[in-house]
Amino acid sequence: MKSTTIFLVFAFTTLVACKNSPSYLHEDDYVSFTCPKNWKITEKEFYDGGGFYSVEDNGFDSSGLMTLSWADGEYDLNEQIIIYSEDLKANFVLKNSNLSFERIVDSKFNNAKSRESSYTMELLGLKHEGRIVAFHLKNKTVVIIIQSALEDKTMNDIKFEVIEKSLVLH
Repeated sequence: MKSTTIFLVFAFTTLVACKNSPSYLHEDDYVSFTCPKNWKITEKEFYDGGGFYSVEDNGFDSSGLMTLSWADGEYDLNEQIIIYSEDLKANFVLKNSNLSFERIVDSKFNNAKSRESSYTMELLGLKHEGRIVAFHLKNKTVVIIIQSALEDKTMNDIKFEVIEKSLVLH
């Protein structure tokens, strides 16, 4: 009986923790974007002349991650991508992930001319794909990192597009 009670408490807690959350519009003095269903803002930081957000899929076994950072001024986009890729390479968690970057190419992010570098890695036995995108918008330099496990890529790409299409810097 005691084990049944423990199981029921565990099951209820898991169901509540994994409850679907609806999509919502996040707005503040710096940015606005639609946070997709079951995704949440996990980190945000503001400093004089810039800021940072991390938005992640909120499921137990999910892999979607998007970071958004910006700084006042227009900095060299290739340099920004190189700085962010070096930061990823130096990340302790990613040390043995076989992180590999492609060359930097022209691209578009929500109709803004951008530069980007795609990357691959293996994390916890799962192959991941990501990209670092940099562009100028409203006299700011914006860098976005998008990352997903390959097995979740189709679903996460839809969610990334929701954020991309709704993103506005204030």
